[in-house]
Order: sequence, then C-alpha cells, then structure tokens
Amino acid sequence: MRCSDIRELLFDYLARELGEGRADLVRRHLEKCPHCKAAATEIQATVKALRGAETVEAPERLSPDRKQRIHWALLHPVSAWIARHHALVSVMVTLLLLACLLAMLLRTRIFPEKQDRGVSVRILRDADSDGSPGR
Repeated sequence: MRCSDIRELLFDYLARELGEGRADLVRRHLEKCPHCKAAATEIQATVKALRGAETVEAPERLSPDRKQRIHWALLHPVSAWIARHHALVSVMVTLLLLACLLAMLLRTRIFPEKQDRGVSVRILRDADSDGSPGR
C-alpha cells in the first residue's frame, strides 16, 4: 500500500476500528515507513492531549479534515460512526421507512377500518318451571 492510503487509515487503525487484515497491513507499513510512523505518533499525541484538556490546539500539520475527525471521535462517537458508515445508515433508514409503509399498507388492506353498523340484540326469556313460556 502507498503512504497516502496508509495515512487515510491511521486514525481508524489507532482507534482499533479496522479489521484484522487491514490492521496488519497498516502495522507492517508503520514498521517500515518512518514518515507514516511519525504521523501515527502525532495523531496519538493529539488524541492524548484532547482527552486531557478541554481546549487544545491540534498540531498545524494536521489537515482540517483530520482535526474534525479527531474531534468527532472524541466528543461525538455516534456522529463519527454515522459519518464513517453513512452509506450503511442511509440504506438502513430507507429499509425501515419502506417496512413501515408496507406495514401500513398491509394493515389497511387486511384489516380495513370497520364501520359501526349497530347490532340488533334479541333477548329470549327462559321458560317457567311449569313449561309455559315466560312473558
């Protein structure tokens, strides 16, 4: 893999969010490449500083996108997950909406609203003990 590919994966690697295969590729690259290893060390220092203080300036060498990803991961883990998996989230929301629409459609087709038409009731009295019908 190229250094640019590895640098794109560094934050996820350091956050332990990569699968084993990709994590092994990044780990092997970091053992061989001093530039990427320095970038990983810088990200680790930034994360450590952000966890230790409320406001810390990130190093100037980090791109604005990288700074934002670090900020999101530390302060908004759900937002960071959604941003990383936006395609999956979009598909899940779409499927949920379709399931709701299908359920509503089936409910109206299978169980249509019943109108109250009134029910006539006829009460019959039991026969008296002598066998004659009651009044």
